[in-house]
Amino acid sequence: MLSRVAFFCCILAAWPLPAAAIQAPDSVILKVHRDDSTIQQYVTFPKTAVTLLFAGGEAILDRDAAPKSWPNLPASFVRKVQFVRVSDAQRRFRIAGVIYGDRLFIFGELFCGENPAVMNELIRATATTPHSPEEALSLAKLYVSLTYYTLEDPVRFVASKVDDIPDQSWHMPDETVDDIRDVLHPPRATSDGSGYEIELFATDLSMPRVHHWQMYIGLAGFDGVTDQLVYPNFKSTVGLFSHHPNDAAQGSEEKIEFKLLIMGNGSTPDGAQTDIQHWAASNGPGVTRTHYYYESPAKAEALMRKLLQEAVAVIETGAWLDSQGKIAGKRAVVILWNSDAKALYAARLFENEAGVLELSCSCLRNLSATNK
Repeated sequence: MLSRVAFFCCILAAWPLPAAAIQAPDSVILKVHRDDSTIQQYVTFPKTAVTLLFAGGEAILDRDAAPKSWPNLPASFVRKVQFVRVSDAQRRFRIAGVIYGDRLFIFGELFCGENPAVMNELIRATATTPHSPEEALSLAKLYVSLTYYTLEDPVRFVASKVDDIPDQSWHMPDETVDDIRDVLHPPRATSDGSGYEIELFATDLSMPRVHHWQMYIGLAGFDGVTDQLVYPNFKSTVGLFSHHPNDAAQGSEEKIEFKLLIMGNGSTPDGAQTDIQHWAASNGPGVTRTHYYYESPAKAEALMRKLLQEAVAVIETGAWLDSQGKIAGKRAVVILWNSDAKALYAARLFENEAGVLELSCSCLRNLSATNK
C-alpha cells in the first residue's frame, strides 16, 4: 500500500494543471437557446465555465420555478432574477444558473473555487444585502443549492438530524450514522454586527454523506466558504485534518489537504484489474485515484482514446514524463460527464503500455491542489 500511495503523491507533484482552468472569474458572451424557443446573448460569469463547457459559444437554458422554500430571501432579489438550468447543445450535463437582466451567472461543483466570487458578482449586480439572520441563512441555502445541488429544494438536502439522512442502511464497513447523531443541528446564522456567520449541514441526496458548510456573509458578500464531508464514522474521522483551512477573509491562500480514506480493488468489463483509492479533502470534493491495469497495451490505448473522445472538454494533452524526464507515456486533462447524474468532473489521465491511471475530482480547484 505504501508504494501505491507514494506513487500517487509523485504523480500529483509532477504535473500541475494549467492555470487557465482555475483563473479568477471573468465574463464572456454566451448565446443561449431558451425554453420559449427564443435566442438571446448574455454576459456570462465565470468565463472559465463558458470556455470549458460551451466551446461553440452556445448553451440551452431551461427556466426553473421560483424557490418557494426560501421565503426569507430579500423580496427585491427574487423579483429581479430568474433561476435556470444550463446545458450544452447535446444536453450531456446540467448546471445551475441565475439570470439578471442581460447577465447570466453559472454555478456548479466543478467550479467550487470560483463559486463565491460569482455569487458576489450576482449580489453586487442585484444590490442584495441580508438584513436579518433569516435572510442571510436563506442566501446561504441558495448558494449551497446553486453550487452543489443544481437548484434542488433545500428541504431535500438540509440535514438537522439523523432522520434527514437518506439510505441510512447503506454504509461502508465499520460505519454507522449513529456516530453523528449528536453532531447534527439545524442551520445557524449568527450576527457579528457587520455580517453573519453561517453554519449548516447538508446531505447527499442518495448516500449517507453529510456536508458541514460554513461561510461568512458581509457587506462584500460571501467569504470564507468551506465544505467538509462528515463521514458516518465521524468519531474516528473528526481528526482527519489537523487544522481548518485558512480563512479567505484573512487574505491568505487556502491550502487544500488530502488524506487517504478508502482503498479497494476490482475489475472492469474490458478486462482491466483496478486499484482504487479515495482521498478526502479538507474543503470540498475529494480525489479518486483509479489505476486500470491491462495485459494488452492495445486495451490501455483504447480506454485512453475512449475517454478523450467522450470528454466534454480536453484541456491539455501531451507526453507523460517520468522523474528522469524521459517519455513514459501519454497524458491529458479532461472534463468528463456522468450520463446518469448529468454531472461533470475533471480528470487527469496517464497512459502507458501497462494501463491507464485516472485522477478524478468533481472540482477543478481540488484536482489542481493535489500538486501543491
